[in-house]
Order: sequence, then C-alpha cells, then structure tokens
Amino acid sequence: MTTFPLFRTKSIDRDILFDRIRKLFFYAILISWGALSLAPLYFTLVFSLKPIENAYTPPIWWPIPFTLENYQTILQTFDLFPRWVFNSVYISVLVTIFRVLFCAMAGYAFARIAFPLKNLPVQFAPDFYDDARRGDAHPVFYHRPRLDPWWSPLGAI
Repeated sequence: MTTFPLFRTKSIDRDILFDRIRKLFFYAILISWGALSLAPLYFTLVFSLKPIENAYTPPIWWPIPFTLENYQTILQTFDLFPRWVFNSVYISVLVTIFRVLFCAMAGYAFARIAFPLKNLPVQFAPDFYDDARRGDAHPVFYHRPRLDPWWSPLGAI
C-alpha cells in the first residue's frame, strides 16, 4: 500500500516555485526572440503597403495611408516578376526536399552501417538524452558511469 504525505515540505514547494520561475523566464526569452525574429518581416510588409513618399514617416507600426500601389508598380514594370517568384519558390522547395532526403539517408547509414570510427562524432557532438520520466534533457555524459576523459564534461572541449 502506498502512502502519500498529508503536507508538502518546503523543499518541494521551493522546487515547484523554482520550476515555475524558470519556465516563465524561458517563455519570456522565447517570446522576445520570436518578436525580434519576426520584426524585420513585419516592417518590410508595413513599408511595402505605404506609398513611397510616406515610407519613412511615422507611424511605422501600421501603414497609413494604406495602398497596394507598390505591388501594382512591380507587376506592371517587371513582366518577369511572377516568373522570379516562381523560380524562388521552386528552388526553395527542391533544396528542402533534397536536403530532407539526403539527411534521412545519412541518418539511416550512420545508425545501421558499421564503419571504423563510427562513434567518434558522438564524442564531440552536443548529444542529449531525453529522460521520459521527468520530461527534460540531460547531456549523455551525465548518464555514463565511466570516469575516463571522453565521457567527462571537459572531454567535449
């Protein structure tokens, strides 16, 4: 029969509080990084929806006055613009497909085929072990019982 304590200790409460603060800090960094990454795309879109003479006048957060004149000018001036867009999308999709294909084949080869020095890249790569019970990641060398320099945290340096 399993018994549960009727009250939680202060160390458990402190651990829960620390985990919540850590998650809050992590999400704040993640949201800030996402905003910084998307800001150039947003401002590019905003400036493209303003007339040229108002491009550098405030407000920069919303296109005032709103116009599609720039897109109309591009489509009328450059007859090959739709072809340029198609070429860009075509090349991007092909590169992505081939990269996924070749990386999957390389991953299969590294996993299944035995060759000399197969485990050498593992010594230097930031390999992480996902602990399913706790749901967090730890570097592999923390789970190795050996004490040789290859499996120490300094061995990867």
